Amino acid sequence: MRSTYQRTALSLAAAALAVAGCSNNETDDDGERAASGPLAEFMNRTPATAGLSGRGSGITDNHPEPSAEEIRQQHHMEELVADCMRDAGFEYVPRPVKDDEDSGPAQFDEAYALEPADFAEQYGYGITTIFYNQANNLPEGDDPNADIRDALSEAARDAYDDALWGRRDEESGDRDNSGCYDQAHAETVDTDEPNLDDVSQEFDPLFDDVEALFERVRNDPRVTALVGEWQECMADQGFAGLEELDDPYMLIEDKTFEASVPEDEAPATMGDDGGVIVEGDSRSIIAPEKLKELRKHEIELATADFGCREQHEDDYRTVALELEEEFVDAHRDELERYRDFLHGSGDS
Repeated sequence: MRSTYQRTALSLAAAALAVAGCSNNETDDDGERAASGPLAEFMNRTPATAGLSGRGSGITDNHPEPSAEEIRQQHHMEELVADCMRDAGFEYVPRPVKDDEDSGPAQFDEAYALEPADFAEQYGYGITTIFYNQANNLPEGDDPNADIRDALSEAARDAYDDALWGRRDEESGDRDNSGCYDQAHAETVDTDEPNLDDVSQEFDPLFDDVEALFERVRNDPRVTALVGEWQECMADQGFAGLEELDDPYMLIEDKTFEASVPEDEAPATMGDDGGVIVEGDSRSIIAPEKLKELRKHEIELATADFGCREQHEDDYRTVALELEEEFVDAHRDELERYRDFLHGSGDS
């Protein structure tokens, strides 16, 4: 089983490989990484960029908008899927890359653009205030392809699925790569680019070393002293008993999970004003009064948490940069090989 840092590193590598070849402005990106610390020249997530909380800005991280090239490639791939399905005897309507109207958490772009302190005061960590929000209860846009498939006979639906996703093995249930999506993806994406398995095989030992660096920073006596001061500060704010820096965030997550029930099990008296979160095909809901209580608690806790951490961030960063410098000096050859590996794929 991969470590937490390995999984995080691979997810960041996935994002890097996904935008391969899409950026021609490496100088600005490299300059920004260099200003973030020595290790940030090679990797996106480092002790210095993660901050004392280990969560970066803690609460306002957001996924970047797709680039113009990514949108163009997705449009092209959808057109290829439609052509392939037509050749197989089926109708397929190319899906839009982006809807004109935002829904769900995307509508909170202005919130994510706030400074961390302002975000905490208005949205806490974004758990009950954003992810458990009525916006998630908005109906999804009509899917013409679902309507097309639903109108087919059972046998024709099976054939449709085989054409779109690949033929299914009757014993294992797995599908091969003969489907229109796989074919379109192969034609759209440079298959010579390294995949995540390549990254993992090449650099898991390096990821292990970086994870050990995170642990070294966390266990540095200067940092543990800062955590002790954070605990005292939180106690003074009325939140005693917290031990780890992740405890406030996890506390809200746990309380939210405990208060939510599957939508189909929610009592009719709960009404339509509760918080709703959509995860895959399942939806969970929190009663309105309980949600109001949780949101108030989350905002108060996050505001105190941010204030108590912020006063120690500079001291933490001093320690993190010192240990990062030692790490980079000792691992420079491997770090440069990792950077070259991604840049060789056109990584920004």
